[in-house]
Amino acid sequence: MDSSNKFPGDRQKVWKYIKADGIYDVYMSSKSLNIIYNKDVGGNEQYQMFLFETRDNKSKRISDIESSNTEFVWSNSGDLVVYCRSKSSEGSGVSLYIVNPSDPNSNKLFIKSQGNYIKAYDWSPDDKMVVFCEFISQNVCRLWLLNLATGQKTLLSSQRKSAIEYFRTPQFSKDGKGIYVITDFNSKVRYLAYLDLATKKYTRISKNTQWEIDNFKLSPDGKTIAVTCNEEGVSKLYIYDISTQLESQVNSIPFGVISDLTWHKNSLDIAFNLRSPRTPNDIYSVDIKSLKIDRWSKAVDNGLDLERMVMPQLIKWKSFDGRQIPGFIYRSSLSFSGKRPVIIFIHGGPAEQYRPEFGYEHNYYLNEMGVTLIYPNLRGSTGYGKDYLHSDNGYKRQDVIKDVGALLNWIKTQEDLDSDRVLIHGGSYGGYIALSTAYFYGKRVRAVMVSSSFVSLFGLIKGSDKSVQNLLRTEFGDERVELVKAFMIKTSPINYSNKIKVPLLFIHGQNDPRCTIAEITTLIKAVSGNKSPVWYIFAKEQGHIITNAEVRAYINQLSIIFIQKYLLA
Repeated sequence: MDSSNKFPGDRQKVWKYIKADGIYDVYMSSKSLNIIYNKDVGGNEQYQMFLFETRDNKSKRISDIESSNTEFVWSNSGDLVVYCRSKSSEGSGVSLYIVNPSDPNSNKLFIKSQGNYIKAYDWSPDDKMVVFCEFISQNVCRLWLLNLATGQKTLLSSQRKSAIEYFRTPQFSKDGKGIYVITDFNSKVRYLAYLDLATKKYTRISKNTQWEIDNFKLSPDGKTIAVTCNEEGVSKLYIYDISTQLESQVNSIPFGVISDLTWHKNSLDIAFNLRSPRTPNDIYSVDIKSLKIDRWSKAVDNGLDLERMVMPQLIKWKSFDGRQIPGFIYRSSLSFSGKRPVIIFIHGGPAEQYRPEFGYEHNYYLNEMGVTLIYPNLRGSTGYGKDYLHSDNGYKRQDVIKDVGALLNWIKTQEDLDSDRVLIHGGSYGGYIALSTAYFYGKRVRAVMVSSSFVSLFGLIKGSDKSVQNLLRTEFGDERVELVKAFMIKTSPINYSNKIKVPLLFIHGQNDPRCTIAEITTLIKAVSGNKSPVWYIFAKEQGHIITNAEVRAYINQLSIIFIQKYLLA
């Protein structure tokens, strides 16, 4: 597929039919070209389902106002959608429904949740079956097959309830006789496998045994699979020929993170999005025969010199127990002299991973303020295998904070870094760890900034929807057990708030359903009595993720002032 006759590097005209406010996900039917999308109001995460018909450019809501609707998958025929729905009047958890979007009255319940989170991924080629996953915990998932004619569901994963197996993004083979799926069945890392539906036998496809497979896409003709591997946080693309079982790496892919694998109907070209520290998002394609890549877009730079953006270095440091902790460092511009101050950004989750993507406002800290940025993937992060993922569970939560302490020790060994000027920034779960660091390492930290932060693990689980409570319990512990509850309360930042004495900046959406404004207000009141500066922003009509551009700009300006005052001064 030659991009030279298309629009490489040029900004194209974009037609805007749908007002973007609150839109969470968009799914287009490959047959009718109609679009299903969902949106919430003010970040409340109560997602309504809408149908946008391209023939008349009009949207209409097709869900009832009391339900939350997510994870849509169009049928191959293009006239049905399977999706997740939760509704308080229907009990706890998430259920699977199927609807013809053009006829909202056709909405039909197929799988009623038993309290766990379930998600459909694919339709069989004849649209008679749907494959879905039931998430029991962060590391346990069951794989199911649903027969739409009979309503019968068949368990494809282990029959043993004690089995610790994970499955993700299952896709039917072209002949419908098997399923390709990412799993960690009998492995310490997640890999791509083929499940024969007749024999229930798994065959490992991906050759890489060290790093985790994070995505794949089967070609329309069913002969080739594009596979992305997460190698130390950076994406590598492989092309797998099903008939020959040969796997080829596409070596010319730029440094970054690949997403949204999409095949051309000719089954010879695979397109994808690529994000990197020097581009917010660009579209590339690969000719699978020659492995030649084409770049189809150039990110709008708004006057920025994107080539000036700092590229990261992979770093590792040894924690208290000898475990190697990985992360990325962005060293500040060479135009700044002397030892540089540091901001440590702790990601949320914890079952997530920082990957080197475009830094937006963080680039200002690097290029204009001379601050070095470090993004650790502390124990419990994804991308490094089962053992690393589970190494922070339950009573081992405090070990994560020790990883931060070890990073502070590492900073002290670096000639270009000022260990006396370190600020910790954390979002969501990362905010919880940042606040804990402010207590345990308060004398080594200048200030702390948190956004949408958890205050109490006990409060987090109790306030969460029942469909995700088991996921959280596996990660943080079962709050229904008195000893675990006592541990959660004892180690909560709210419990030692009187000893947090560094300057603090709190950023929080008033409609945040996960970390309530009431809990964060309680903590703010408690730390305000410590005679240390406490700044806070409560963003109206914003939720756990703050999306409003004007609000984000205001937060960015205030953050810069806070950093100048308490880190750089």
